[in-house]
Amino acid sequence: MDRIRVREPRFDERAYLFVLAALEYLPAAPPGATSYLGVNELAIACRDLALDRFGVVAGLVLDHWGVKSSADIGDVVFRCGGWTSS
Repeated sequence: MDRIRVREPRFDERAYLFVLAALEYLPAAPPGATSYLGVNELAIACRDLALDRFGVVAGLVLDHWGVKSSADIGDVVFRCGGWTSS
């Protein structure tokens, strides 16, 4: 985490951990599904998780962590090295 934050200090460490938690928050794919996780699904999962965890102040919390748009969520993923589907 320290190496990532040195390269990209605009996001709070909690933003990275939150996006990882949002990945776990996604509903499980049905058996036999071959689709991959898209940016829309991740953005929706982040929105839903933020609302569940922080309620009406969700936007303020994410903003405080440096996440101001769905593009920032993509930047967090990119800084973590991205992921590939199996």
